[in-house]
Amino acid sequence: MLNTILATTDMSHRGDVALRRGFALARAHGARLIVLSVIDDALPLTIVQDLVSDAKATLTRFCETLGDGVTWELRVLPGDPTGDILAEVSKEDPDLLVLGTHRERGFLDLLRETTAQRITRLAHVPVLVAADRDERMYETVILGADFSPNGTAGAHMAAHIAPSARIVPVHALLVPYKGMLAQTSSADELLQSFSLEPKQDDAAWRAGNYLPDALEPTEIVEGSAATVLAEVARREDAHLIIVGAHGRVGSHRAILGSVASELMRSPPCDVLVVRRPTK
Repeated sequence: MLNTILATTDMSHRGDVALRRGFALARAHGARLIVLSVIDDALPLTIVQDLVSDAKATLTRFCETLGDGVTWELRVLPGDPTGDILAEVSKEDPDLLVLGTHRERGFLDLLRETTAQRITRLAHVPVLVAADRDERMYETVILGADFSPNGTAGAHMAAHIAPSARIVPVHALLVPYKGMLAQTSSADELLQSFSLEPKQDDAAWRAGNYLPDALEPTEIVEGSAATVLAEVARREDAHLIIVGAHGRVGSHRAILGSVASELMRSPPCDVLVVRRPTK
């Protein structure tokens, strides 16, 4: 159950998608919604004041069109987008933070993390990157299954955010030295051989954790994790992928794993990044 949702917008069409998803989730869960926009205060003061005033007026009208049946509050602040969003997260401790996708900057995206990635890396709450314009409740959820505590948290978050949805766990399997090994074994034999360990891990994960009833059998698919999850999401017509903030190796809060990072850069649908609860 979601009780408080914090949805942010940068006043772009990407921010509109995040707000629409935030309102849809708030309505479905009877949750309180905080709408937040932080206007970068690096500009001259008079310009910032005008931008804050205009943003309040524009967002008030936009929220009023979406807010029927939702308890919502609007906050427009001058400041640093990353720092002030994280400060609001710390103050409100929401059950979910909703962000829009980042503005693509080509080569620069390869050199530095985006604002959304930085916020997700530092936030202590689940972060939903809203990329899908379809506002219907999720019917199928693809879960990145690495059999870690983060994967367990992801399974439970799937059941909370979409209680009537199918949860399809997917484990991506990379076969090392595939080209060399293919000279002695067929592709099917290789996949079967390298699938033995994740199948054992999957069985132990299910036996050792309380998991949602909606969790389906785990699919083991060859390929890189982000690519595999995106492909299965398209195949299943899923509108949500859930992954851990980091994988089984490493658990420092200041680390955002490669799978989450890659999916956030080019999300095929909504992407929810979770961490093992610490409270």
